[in-house]
Amino acid sequence: ELCIRLKLTHLGPGLMPAGLGLHPAFPSADLRLVQGDTAAFLPVDHSGLPSAYLPGAAECKALASGQLPALGVDSDFDGWQHKLCLQWSDRQLELSADPVFRALHIFRPTDLPLLCVEPVTHLTAAMASRRLPQVAAPALLGPGEALEGSVRFRLSGPT
Repeated sequence: ELCIRLKLTHLGPGLMPAGLGLHPAFPSADLRLVQGDTAAFLPVDHSGLPSAYLPGAAECKALASGQLPALGVDSDFDGWQHKLCLQWSDRQLELSADPVFRALHIFRPTDLPLLCVEPVTHLTAAMASRRLPQVAAPALLGPGEALEGSVRFRLSGPT
């Protein structure tokens, strides 16, 4: 098992918006299943910014059933339940994270055989609450306060 712990400590004066994210990429060749539970999907507009907050969207249901994310997806999933399973023909990876990682960003480029599954503490639109009022603001840290959490990876043989 690999465990990565992230910690951000505010050393300055006043309040500071803070967020953490881990951005691992995995080969998508021969990837058969990506399964995780989420509550909402945030599609992006032509500028790459979230354009809507869609509770119970088809993309959430597809991810819960293990379907591979569509080619070209580059979006946030909110209400992530802190576990994700990826299966290839010869191995399985279980990714889990502390509750501070409330969202999951998924990126599957059209030009590379990769899948990025990124536990994050805040959504891409966290600084734009006027644009999408359903999106929570990022954590605000006072002087000396910290934001921290761990992400774990467990690799096993075929199931």
